Amino acid sequence: MAETILSKFFAGDVRSLSRLLTLVEDGHPDASRILAEVYPRARHAYRVGITGAPGAGKSTLVNLLAAQEMQSGDSVAVIAVDPTSPFTGGALLGDRIRFDYPEPKPGQKPAFFRSAASRGHTGGLARSTEEMAVLLDAFGYQRLIIESVGVGQVGLDIAEAADTTVVVLVPESGDDIQAEKAGLMEIADILVVNKADRPGAATLVDDLRQAARLRHAHRLPGWTPPVVTTRAQTGEGIADLAQQIETHRSFRLSQQGPEGMRRSRLKQVLLNLLREELRVAVNEAVGQGKLPGGRPLDGVLDEVVAGREDPFTAARTAVLRLMKGLP
Repeated sequence: MAETILSKFFAGDVRSLSRLLTLVEDGHPDASRILAEVYPRARHAYRVGITGAPGAGKSTLVNLLAAQEMQSGDSVAVIAVDPTSPFTGGALLGDRIRFDYPEPKPGQKPAFFRSAASRGHTGGLARSTEEMAVLLDAFGYQRLIIESVGVGQVGLDIAEAADTTVVVLVPESGDDIQAEKAGLMEIADILVVNKADRPGAATLVDDLRQAARLRHAHRLPGWTPPVVTTRAQTGEGIADLAQQIETHRSFRLSQQGPEGMRRSRLKQVLLNLLREELRVAVNEAVGQGKLPGGRPLDGVLDEVVAGREDPFTAARTAVLRLMKGLP
């Protein structure tokens, strides 16, 4: 079955794309092999991550930004990570917005939208986000917009998954000190103050600009995150946001080159995948009553409770045994 879907996928069949996205999101046994086959084609899409607290207007902003990118001639796909339904395991708000995109130009792919359930992943992204992004890239989409679930203080995952990270705030977010507490200033390539017609917007913009100028630890030396004001309900500021994303992309290209940009992101992707594989291995072992490496969990607990072993050494030894393939 997977071979048939793959052949149609390579022929440009969008239904086959949707089926493969479902396979990888569900953790199908064939997912790893499918990803290995399509990966050589996934080298060109530029990823824009959108994050920020719930209620900041991210979904409406993503809708308008995708339409703006389409007007520039790029093919656009959106991955919107939603909370998980406790009953079905699916995306709780998967149909929360009916995206309304312009008609594609000749030779341009129609816009593609996909909701993904976070499935308990705490970093704002779904576990399968990277896999889904690879499929969309291999299918030929030039721009991928990844919207996080809206996680407040946790946004590092999306900064590692994207080439440009856009952090969305609203006047109610508070001053720049609160933004720094949320860690948002550390991951933002572009800051957006949405709902800019509300009281306090001008003060927040000034505070963020000052904080951005004073902060020298940005992950891309020489880049000062610009602050863009938008009103997603009216579309005001969306063109400016798209231009700032393109400016950031051009800056990265001038500093790193296309292969350097790709290498930088893939380093984070590889580290994230390694962490995830270790987490899965630990959970599988514990589910079998063992620690990674094979030691019985109850036996280790007996040793720790009796004071003959400490939990720090036990955990470190278990990981080392797992890495070395020891029994």
